[in-house]
This record gives sequence, structure tokens and C-alpha cells, in this order.
Amino acid sequence: MGLKPTAEGYVTKESVTSSLKTISEKNLKILKKEVSLISLLFERESYTIECEIERGPKKPTYIDTKISLLDKLLNTFAYYARLNITLKIEFKQKNKSMKNIFEDVGWVLGKAISMLGENIKKIDGIKGYGAGHGIIEESFTSVGVVINNKPKLIFYRDPRVKIFGKIGDISEENLKIFFNEFVKGLGATLHIDMMKGEDGYNSWSSVFMALGDAINQTLIKDEWLKE
Repeated sequence: MGLKPTAEGYVTKESVTSSLKTISEKNLKILKKEVSLISLLFERESYTIECEIERGPKKPTYIDTKISLLDKLLNTFAYYARLNITLKIEFKQKNKSMKNIFEDVGWVLGKAISMLGENIKKIDGIKGYGAGHGIIEESFTSVGVVINNKPKLIFYRDPRVKIFGKIGDISEENLKIFFNEFVKGLGATLHIDMMKGEDGYNSWSSVFMALGDAINQTLIKDEWLKE
């Protein structure tokens, strides 16, 4: 879905309700489920994705999607979300579509965070929404997220932010696909506002930084909201 010019800038509203294509949970296995830790295995015909996330004292992050730039962006997200993340892909046969990897990694990561939030909510309650900012040199992004079982991505790009097309060997369209699937897995409404940016890598790094900041806020314990 392309960017739509408006008086306010470039806006894309991605509605990801159940009527659209969703990734089947039949492909998903829960390996471990604790109050502050979730470990999942997602299987496709051509590859598997293992994802473990933990809310707790800092540990080494290990991310290997076989796409080096995506690994760097996800490491940025993990740091600012204050989540220990281990995520790796193992190929069983040659994968012909990079798009599938962005879809599945986004969905699995969102699902793991959703399940982690549900666990913490039962014991301590969680805030359930958050806002974050990402600042990388000249680039600035603002993100807002609420876990509400209404998956939707609202993406705004200020006209001053260049449309880069590709960052390295990653297309911006695939990055938007990642976020579309992420909100499905998370069950959340996500606003991404790219406000400033002249460099593609800095601009998208600021998006992942802001998202991490917002998710960190979302998972803050709040006994008022304990189930």
C-alpha cells in the first residue's frame, strides 16, 4: 500500500482486521511460558523461527534473521524496549521471499510480547499503552501504541522526510509489512509518525528506537490494571 499525500503530509492507514490475511497460529508452538518469559517456535515449510523474550535484568541479546540490517534494527528495538530477546531463523530449504520473513518475524515478535504482557497483567497489572520517541542524529520519530485487540497501523510520514525506497538491501515496503504483522501479533493499534529524517538508516533506526521506548512504557506494571 503506497503513501497517500494529504495536506498534513504522507499518511498510510493500514487496517489489519481479521478479514485480511492472517498468519495461522497452527504454525506456532509455545516452548516456555513464565511470568516474565515467553519462548515460541514458529514453523514454515522452508524455515523455523525461535523467539524468546524476557522482562528482567539485562542479558545478551541474540538476533539472527539472516538479514543483517533487520538484525541491527531489532537490536535497537530490544535495547529501548528493555527486553532480553533471542530470535533466530533456521532454513530447511531455500526461501524465495524476503517478504515472508518480514511478515513472520513481525507477527511472532508481536505475539510473544502480547503473551508476555498477558502474563504480567495477571500478576501485577500492566499499563497497556505507551508513547516513545526516537532520535538518531537528524532523524526524529514519535510512536504511540495501545494493546486493545484492534490491530491497526497508522503510519504518517512528514513531507520533509525523504522517501528512500530502499535502505541497503531492505525495501521500505518490507519494513511496513513487518509493522503490519507486528500489530496483528500484538493485538494493538500503533501510530508511527516519522517527523524528520534525511538518512534512510537513521530514519528507520529512530522508528525502532521509538517503538522500543513505547513498548517499554506499555509493559510497566500497574496494579490498578491487574486482572
